[in-house]
Amino acid sequence: MWPLLFLMFIISRKTSDTRLFADDAIVYRQIHSVEDQVILQNDLTKLAEWEQLWGMEFHPQKCSYLKISRSRKPKTYKYILKGVTLAEETSTKYLGVDIQSNLAWDNRIDRVTKKSNNMLGFLRRNLRSASSETKKQTRILRW
Repeated sequence: MWPLLFLMFIISRKTSDTRLFADDAIVYRQIHSVEDQVILQNDLTKLAEWEQLWGMEFHPQKCSYLKISRSRKPKTYKYILKGVTLAEETSTKYLGVDIQSNLAWDNRIDRVTKKSNNMLGFLRRNLRSASSETKKQTRILRW
């Protein structure tokens, strides 16, 4: 019951959308004007006030923001949490999914390819000296 009340309380204090998962939180808003940027900044300020009130601790050094836009000249704004200017990222990982500011999949493809190549190299190195019976059992393609 308490986790539900906590979520309802923290979400009700701001106007931007929020996603919470375990100890991760995302606050986001579509930015169409300077007013939207100010509202998002005000929500960050409200979260910092809430943190002080309830004895929690946010670590602004671990926080950043990501502008998702295909515009050639996206709106710029520096967001601040607890007096620290948040770093702007060009990509981030959220719940195992890479999100890039231009909505491309390059980072995800590169990471999956690298992981697959590492696994293939591991199998090749370790099965090279294995018996042919073991190789048959693993159903690995011949090299």
